[in-house]
This record gives sequence, structure tokens and C-alpha cells, in this order.
Amino acid sequence: MKPVRMFAREGGFTLIEILIAVSIFAIALLGVGAMQTSAVRGNHQAQVLSAEVLQASSKAEALYALSYSDANLADGTHTDSDFSWIVTTVNSGAANEYKTIALTLTWQFRGAAKTYTINLIKSPA
Repeated sequence: MKPVRMFAREGGFTLIEILIAVSIFAIALLGVGAMQTSAVRGNHQAQVLSAEVLQASSKAEALYALSYSDANLADGTHTDSDFSWIVTTVNSGAANEYKTIALTLTWQFRGAAKTYTINLIKSPA
């Protein structure tokens, strides 16, 4: 009869190896979570910016559609809710007269003022 070994080495992982593997996995998951949060934040910022640019583009089209002599296109600074625009007539009274319009939209995003400017040129014809 052979003697029975009481403490025979069996295959498998030790408790320390499992703890180290779980720790590495948890750290990796924290990194992925931080990356996901950053991606969601960036996506939201892009969505807000797109909406504001669309709003500014619509206002620019509305200004461009006005007649050349409209009061909203008189020289000076004009405001309308979140918008302000500056009209300057170049070569006033000359045959090649035109107006430059600098349309600026200002809004708040996460406590910081953001601006977007569109420059237009309008001719009398």
C-alpha cells in the first residue's frame, strides 16, 4: 500500500494571483469609464455648438435677405436677443459700395462665454 500524500500540489491559481488580476481589471475599467465620460462630454459640447452655429446661420441668412436699405443694415451696432451685428458701409456713395456685416452670437456653456462670428458682404444689387 502506498502512503497517501495529504498536501499534494494541485493545479490552479492562488488567491494572490486572483487578487492581482481583479485589481488590474478594476483599474482598466476605471480608465474606460473616464474615457466614456470624456466622450459623452465632448459629444454634448459638439451638439450645443452645432445648434448655436445653425441658429447663427439662420440669422445670417435672414440679414442677407433684407433689402440693402433696411434699418437693420444701417451703419452701426445692432442687437437682437443673443445676437449682435456691426454694419459698416465701405466706399459710401461710390459705384462699388458694399456693406460688411459681422454677426456675432454669444452664449454661455459650462460657465464660460462662447462666441461665434459670421462675416457677410452685401452689395446693393
